[in-house]
Amino acid sequence: HYITFVGEKMNYEEHKALSNKIDLSSVISQIEGETTYRGAHYEIVSKVAYLIGVQKNIFEKDNNSLIYKFIEKSEKTVFIVDCENSDPYALCAAIRNLDQSKLSKIEKIILYDDVHAASAWEMLVQYIDIPVEYIRIERLKDNKSLSDIKVAARTCIEFYKNGAESFVLASSDSDYWGLIEELPEAKFFVMIEHEKSSHALKQALLSHDIPFCHIDDFYTGGAEDIKEDAIKREFTRLLSDALELNLHSALDEVLEHTRIFMTESEKGNYIKRHVRPSILMDIEDDNVRLRYAGK
Repeated sequence: HYITFVGEKMNYEEHKALSNKIDLSSVISQIEGETTYRGAHYEIVSKVAYLIGVQKNIFEKDNNSLIYKFIEKSEKTVFIVDCENSDPYALCAAIRNLDQSKLSKIEKIILYDDVHAASAWEMLVQYIDIPVEYIRIERLKDNKSLSDIKVAARTCIEFYKNGAESFVLASSDSDYWGLIEELPEAKFFVMIEHEKSSHALKQALLSHDIPFCHIDDFYTGGAEDIKEDAIKREFTRLLSDALELNLHSALDEVLEHTRIFMTESEKGNYIKRHVRPSILMDIEDDNVRLRYAGK
């Protein structure tokens, strides 16, 4: 019954414990008397993992501790985000919920933003205190993203040329396992999402002792402001694209069709006195329509 207790969401250490195919009953019997009600499932899994020798060091009890420990062991860390395969709001909330004083070794966050990714990524720089480098990737073919090769190439540059030794990689794309495997000298911490990451990726990370956490396990309420601003920004763009109209150009077209002549001065006065006050917007059944109500 203890195993079903932990069947929902598990972090790196919990996965690690349960991935070892051994008989846990004897180990659990040794510790069940020590477990308190609060966080009982995690305490059991952590102690089981410790007793069976999965990991010899101290177990972290949350995602924050996992990241802190990874960063503390590093001299220079770069945070690289594959925007196409990450959630901007979950990641923003995760970063903002971390203790900023412990993130000083993160030199920068590099965002590789694909044209098909969420529009909020370029706003992230306004909401976090770590330096952000935003890179927009254009596609050569509409059905082929270049994000994975761009991220891989930049990671190699940061490691071999710029002296970064550790990388926090935010992506649920299993293609990056090739990068991690071919760069064994570098240290990686991977941030994935429950629904987007495959079982095969998690097993590969576990079997090679690559720490990871789930971004969507962090408190998502920390991103409500960026969500609201993203909606406002996108609505502004959509309304501008749909309703953008220059009154002088519109009047020129009207005069051409009606074969009426006005001087430039007359056009200016007509727009000011008649056109501007007469453009109304009607909203009916969530449909928006502009109409001219001039007399």
